[in-house]
Amino acid sequence: MSLPLPVDLSLTTLLIIVIAGGLAAWKAEHAGVAPGFGLAGDAVVGIFGAFDGVWLLQAKGGAGLGPAATAAAALIGAAVLLAVARWFATWWNRPRPAARPTPAVAVATAPRPERPVARAARAGRAGR
Repeated sequence: MSLPLPVDLSLTTLLIIVIAGGLAAWKAEHAGVAPGFGLAGDAVVGIFGAFDGVWLLQAKGGAGLGPAATAAAALIGAAVLLAVARWFATWWNRPRPAARPTPAVAVATAPRPERPVARAARAGRAGR
């Protein structure tokens, strides 16, 4: 089963996609649940998600449902893509455990020499 590629991109649909993507980005930025990409980055991700939501709605036969259904699909698509992108960004930037040196690579360290200041202070106390 293949999904059709053409999407009805009327001016109304494009406005709904941009507004829904921007609204979802603004809401995600103010929610502050996970680190985001800034308002501009979230807006770009939201607009792509809104386009995907509208595309899926139209691909499944909901092209003639009207602007309310288009707006709902755009908001859901933007929210889903923003959530996935933020989860991936959080997962990618997670703290990783420090690398442990293997025994073959480990280097023996020599004892640190005493500091001259400490030796001079000790010698001054011994002479008293």
